[in-house]
Amino acid sequence: MKTRAAIFPYLFGAAITLLTPAILTGCSGSDSNRSTPPVSDLIVYASRRNDNTDIYLSNASGGNQRRLTSDFGLDFQPALRPDRQEVVFTSRRDNEEDFELFLVDLDGRNLRRLTDNNVTDADPAWSPDGTRIAFASDRDGNDEIYTMDRDGGNIVRLTASSGIDQTPAWSSDGSRIAFVSDRDGGSSEIYVMNADGSDVRRLTRNGVTDELPSWSPNSQFLVFDSNRNGDYDIFRMDASDGSNVVRLTNSDADDSSPVYSTDGRLIFFDSDRDDNFQIFRMQENGGNVQKISFNDDSDTNPDARAQKTQNIRLKDTRTRSQQP
Repeated sequence: MKTRAAIFPYLFGAAITLLTPAILTGCSGSDSNRSTPPVSDLIVYASRRNDNTDIYLSNASGGNQRRLTSDFGLDFQPALRPDRQEVVFTSRRDNEEDFELFLVDLDGRNLRRLTDNNVTDADPAWSPDGTRIAFASDRDGNDEIYTMDRDGGNIVRLTASSGIDQTPAWSSDGSRIAFVSDRDGGSSEIYVMNADGSDVRRLTRNGVTDELPSWSPNSQFLVFDSNRNGDYDIFRMDASDGSNVVRLTNSDADDSSPVYSTDGRLIFFDSDRDDNFQIFRMQENGGNVQKISFNDDSDTNPDARAQKTQNIRLKDTRTRSQQP
C-alpha cells in the first residue's frame, strides 16, 4: 500500500526553520497561551516543530493555538472525543520500536497509556457516544480492525482477512465502521461494515489508492482521498453503496485526510499545495478553500479521524513526489 508523504517529516528528521511566536493566522501568542478554544469551535492535529512532533489544538480558523502534548517521541494521529473532553492519539514515546495508543485530557493533563504490546496499535477513532475506540493493530500477525473501551479494556477483533485492514472511521449514528483494505487485489479500497464487524461491503473499485474515509454528520456520505486522477484529491461518495462520487478538490498537489466539521458545513484537510503540508478548510461542496495553518514544517491530519498506519512502518525517506 502506498506510503504517505505527510508522515515522513515526522519520522525522518526533515530540516525545519524555527518559528515566530504567532504560527497560525489569528493566533494571539505562542504555545504558552494556555486558553482552550470553545469546544464548539475546535480542531486537533499533529504538528512537527523544532524537530519534534506533538499534538496541537486550535479553533476552526486556526487561531488560539495550543500545544497539547510535549514529548521527544512521536505523537500523532489525534482523535477528539465527541464530548471534546479527551484526545486519543498514537505515540512511540515509550518505545522506539512500536506504536501504542494514549489518552489525554483536553488541558494536556492526566495522560494514560491504553495499549501495551510489542506491536503496532494505531489509527484510533471514537464511537459517537465516546465509550469505545476503534483502532488498527497487527497484534495477531496481520493488520486488522479492533475496538476497545475508552480505558483500553474489553478489546474485540472485528476483521479477519489476509489483507491489511486499517484506518477505521465510525459513522456518526454509531451503526457502521468504514475502513481501508487491500484484501481484494492489492490496491487500497474503502469498505464499510456493521459496528460489530458483520456485513462487510466494498464501496470503491478503482485499482488505485482510495483511503482515509470520514463520515458526514448525517452518516449519508463519506469523504476520502484518492489518486485516481494522478495527484491525491478529496472526493465524496454515498456511504450506502459508493455511488455518486464527487471530486471536491483539484490541485496539482496532494490533498488528504479530510474530515467534516460537526455541523457538516466545512471539510478540513491537509495539503502540500504550498510546498509543505498545512491544514486547510473548504465548504462541504469544495468551494472557498482557505489555509488555516502556517507552520514552517508540517501540520497534518486535522481531528485525525484516520491516518495510514503503514506510513510509519516503511523505512523509506522519500517523499510521495519521489515515489516511482
